[in-house]
Amino acid sequence: MIRINRPWLAFWCLVQLAGLAYIFYYTLAEGYLPSPFVHDKGDTFMDFFNPLYWSRHQGVYTEWRSVYPPINFLFLGMLYDLAGGDTGLNDPFSVRGALQGMRWFLLASYLLLPALVVCDRSWRGINATDRALVYVCALSSTPMLFGLERGNLIIFALPLVVLLLSPSPWQRLLSISLLINLKPYFVLLVLLPIMRRNWDEFLLVLLFTFLVFVGSGLFVDQQFYMMLPNLIGFASQESLFSLREVLALPSSVSAFSYVLGVDDVVLELQKASGVSSVLVQAAIELLKWAVELGALLALARRSRHHQPDWAAALLIVGISNISNSVGGYTLLLYLPLVPVLLRQHNARWILAVLLLMALPIDLLPLTRADIGLQSSYISQSTVSVVWTLGLGSLVRPWLNLLLLLLLSNSRDVPWPQRIGPAASNSKSSGGGHLDLSHQT
Repeated sequence: MIRINRPWLAFWCLVQLAGLAYIFYYTLAEGYLPSPFVHDKGDTFMDFFNPLYWSRHQGVYTEWRSVYPPINFLFLGMLYDLAGGDTGLNDPFSVRGALQGMRWFLLASYLLLPALVVCDRSWRGINATDRALVYVCALSSTPMLFGLERGNLIIFALPLVVLLLSPSPWQRLLSISLLINLKPYFVLLVLLPIMRRNWDEFLLVLLFTFLVFVGSGLFVDQQFYMMLPNLIGFASQESLFSLREVLALPSSVSAFSYVLGVDDVVLELQKASGVSSVLVQAAIELLKWAVELGALLALARRSRHHQPDWAAALLIVGISNISNSVGGYTLLLYLPLVPVLLRQHNARWILAVLLLMALPIDLLPLTRADIGLQSSYISQSTVSVVWTLGLGSLVRPWLNLLLLLLLSNSRDVPWPQRIGPAASNSKSSGGGHLDLSHQT
């Protein structure tokens, strides 16, 4: 049995719950959610209700030009019908207003799916109390709360990531295929069979992915193939996001490169420091790609000897670091990785970085701006919104890059052997003790 240092973890939970209490207090007092929640206070849950609306309306890939693969709309269309949605509603905001029960479904998903993760058999080496504390930390973490406020469909990837870490090759193959069809950036997971030179698995992944894409597409929209050019167009648009959107909850340091490419920022930086923004951009991207390349080399070097779940964890962390367009809510997918991460020889440092990323340090403002009156969905009123840039927006992407570096340079240590200072006790109790206050 592996136990995380419980008092330390409990303290971390209390800090995060205090941050959650502050968010509730601020929302009651001001009528809207504070930063890092998206600056458009009328857009709450719309990552869910926008595609929900289009799941029962024509033109999803031609008029709306969606980059969501069709299986998302197949799933949402079934939910729409179960909720008794009226296909005559004129826009996604009308759907949000009419289908009140969908908000509770979304909340239940964000509560129950993480609970199912920590109850999975892959967590059997972790004490039940420690599991509960990790669950509370995950649930009150900034990435999880951010994903809930957006209503992002990434939460439904959690059980698929659990399958991805399974020792069963068939479960892994199915998981990769479904993840790619949920979010296209998971296509990088095909590196798992490629690095192992298992060409049969690679071809099966391609076949399963294709069948799921075409099969779901034929049910959703006859022009589902237009998703691919839409995706290319999405990736090529340099000014797709506003600065406030990019800095809300970035997971990649590429967010800073994006900001430094904006003309106003370029002028301000050169005026204030005389430093060329192009050089800073290049340095950031060079560092990021160096770490990403290091992770890829580590994967290739250990391809014949590593545990498949370590390779999957490394790729998921690599995906979240790769671009600012991936979205900071991908960090909530780190929850299923916890048993894998605890098995690494540098688990103490990895877990410390994870917990730092979960902290509500976004509530510590570095700068603020009054952005005027808005209609708030949370309070159903017109509010004067103050946008703030929090500490978390600047720190979290660097912590995430550090996590990728740590995981790339880790090595598996079987749980029964990693007993550290509790070695004498573990022989009699049959379990190990991972004490985060000591070197493991």
